[in-house]
Formats: sequence, C-alpha cells, structure tokens
Amino acid sequence: MTKVEAAYQALMARLTTAAEDSANPLPEPKRNEPLVNAFTSFEGGGNQVDGGVFLNVFDQDGDPLGIESGASDEDEHADHEFYQNAQIEWIVEHNKNDEREALFDAGMEAIAAALQADRFLGGAVDDLEIQMPRRANLALSGAPKIKAVIIPLRMLLTAKSYIG
Repeated sequence: MTKVEAAYQALMARLTTAAEDSANPLPEPKRNEPLVNAFTSFEGGGNQVDGGVFLNVFDQDGDPLGIESGASDEDEHADHEFYQNAQIEWIVEHNKNDEREALFDAGMEAIAAALQADRFLGGAVDDLEIQMPRRANLALSGAPKIKAVIIPLRMLLTAKSYIG
C-alpha cells in the first residue's frame, strides 16, 4: 500500500472511531461520495423534523515540498516530502434552526477532537494540519434547511517518490 493510501485510510479510521462514540453526532464517514448521496441519506435515514447528517472525506491533489536536504534529484534513495491534501465535508440538515446549529457545532467539535488527538494518524503521516474551514453555501430554494462546511486538511508525508 502506498503512503498516500495509508494516510487516507488512517484519516478514515480516526473519523470512524469518533463516529462510533455515542457522545457525538458524527455518522459513519464516507469517502469520495457525491453530494447527491447526502440528500438521499437524509431522505432515507431521517425526516424533515429529525433531519440528517453527512460526513464525507474527499481525496485531493498533493503539493510537493521537494527532496530532503543533502540529496539530489538523481539520488534514487532520496526521500521526497510532500503534502497530500484532503477535505472533510460536514453537512447537517434540520428544520429547527437552533437544533441544526447545535448539531453542527457538536459535529465540528467532534471532528476537531478526533483529528487533534493524533496529529500523526497512527504514524501514517509526519504531521496533520487542519486548515481554515470554508462554509459551503447550500441555501437552495425548496431544499431542506442545511448547514455545511468544508474542512481542508494537509497531511505531510515523506516517501521515496511522490506516488508514495
């Protein structure tokens, strides 16, 4: 398994463990699921009163940092450092504003706690950086009352190649 895939699997494992804790509202995380699946899960798993939640991890492109100091491009044993990026999508649907806000905030706290508890993802990454969350605009006419955020992550990896 490549280091890149190991990093994504470790990230999913952290979020899955957090979702198994009944003290927080996180559902089982999905990976690379289209947004339409969130609305489908709301229809099947909840209703307009109870609402629904959706947690999704997207694989993203990486950013090279370069070759470890003292090594050259021709050195086949050189280690490459790079950031492998990911995004967490957290969506809450609920008709009652105060309950939607509380559920959304509790989920944000649970995600932060899960990621900050192990910034090395069990040794799969050299560091995990949580970037500034971006609120997603999902206010659509006729759509359920939704609050959503995209949380960008950067996972620092060191490997023999950028493929991992």
